Amino acid sequence: MDELAYRVRDVGPDPRERAALTAALVSLAPRQWPILADRLRAAWPWQVEPELTDEFRALIASVLADGFVRERAVAYFAGRPSALGACVLALRAADWVHAVRERARAAYAVLLGGPAEIWLPSADLVFGLEQRHEGRWLPPRVREALAEVPVAALTAAGQRSRRIAYATRIERGRLSRDELLTAVRDHPDGQVRALAVAAVEPADLLGLAVNRSVHVRRSVLARTGDVALATAALTDRNSGVRQTAQTILRGAGEDPAARYRRLLGPDPRTAVLRGLAETGGAADAGLLVAYLTHRRAALRSAAVRALRQLDAGRVDDFLALLTDSEPAVVRQATRALLRHAPELSPALLRDLLGDRRPPHVRLAGYRLEAARGTWPALLVALRTADDPALGPKARRDVVDWLDRWAASAYLPAGKPVEGTAELLDGAERWLGPERTRLLRFHARLGKAEPPPVRVSFRSRSLRWIRCISRRSA
Repeated sequence: MDELAYRVRDVGPDPRERAALTAALVSLAPRQWPILADRLRAAWPWQVEPELTDEFRALIASVLADGFVRERAVAYFAGRPSALGACVLALRAADWVHAVRERARAAYAVLLGGPAEIWLPSADLVFGLEQRHEGRWLPPRVREALAEVPVAALTAAGQRSRRIAYATRIERGRLSRDELLTAVRDHPDGQVRALAVAAVEPADLLGLAVNRSVHVRRSVLARTGDVALATAALTDRNSGVRQTAQTILRGAGEDPAARYRRLLGPDPRTAVLRGLAETGGAADAGLLVAYLTHRRAALRSAAVRALRQLDAGRVDDFLALLTDSEPAVVRQATRALLRHAPELSPALLRDLLGDRRPPHVRLAGYRLEAARGTWPALLVALRTADDPALGPKARRDVVDWLDRWAASAYLPAGKPVEGTAELLDGAERWLGPERTRLLRFHARLGKAEPPPVRVSFRSRSLRWIRCISRRSA
């Protein structure tokens, strides 16, 4: 923001530079305008009043401490309608000085009666200042003006203004059937699509069941309650849509798990396995285990996730997947084995961390070794701190261990952790002397000398006065 303030102060006569600067200012978020005002005040000499030769000098004048200077800047923008001027007028419409505030409000009210492309970029700023004590006058008037703006022109407005415009027009019945359906199908803002689908007539909902928006698909299912649509949505890629479909089928007296079992085959969709885990039980684990060796990695990963969700599956089945060629499968297998980490063989984990293993397999071995306990987590992080792939994570974990776990990592007195001394000798170069000293203390490798305490003159004086008073008493 400092750089933008200096650009405003030092802008030259180049038209392209001035146009780019204007576009950058108009596109600022509402929360950035007060920050820019502070930066402009700091960048401009307080004893110099800027000459109102152009809109950039008037912008600087509009944020200075002198109310008379700000009022003259408001008058400058009132006679020269522009998108940047609308932003300045919106900011000054919440000014703490009555004269500045009233003049800015009157000028902005005139803009609301003109072309929408001038004041639309500043509408978000108006609503962003609504929480200010003097910022409540303008938002209702902008909300009324937004209700009259054509839908095609709302592309010039910010996100919040577009949502308010759609909500106001829908509430007042100002959107036609075609406009509502277009908003549901094509609008990039998910909240606008949600507002539009809530206002669509029930007869038009069936054609929206395959919309790209998750909220729209769920709303169509919830509002129609159609069993045929719910059956088709059982294999939706989103869990929320699947759960809505499952609820509809249960209400119709059907068992969603039975439908998922019938959908299993040589090459089912991954959503079938996930849906069976959401609706089935431990008895379905045998159906899912068969997909742990499927040729498709997505199905292998989905099978591990489903078994983990059902709290089923054997440890040996998951161990076999730790060396899978696909990182997604290894990640799911690692998550399934984390709670069994203390029971795993140390030799197996050392093998997974071997140099010949690919990075995603070594990461699995690292996570499983760290899950064995507080001290194993520190030791494996120190051992892999110089590893090209795992090193950055390992170093962060050592610092995190000191910050979060060291205080509860108790050891019997005189019993240091085996192997820690050699690892700390090599870690001091990247860990630093202070953290290394703390680690040695927690590992029972030496005493942690307290840092020197600086005593201020005031505290020394108070102690001297207390000492004298005790002796005199």
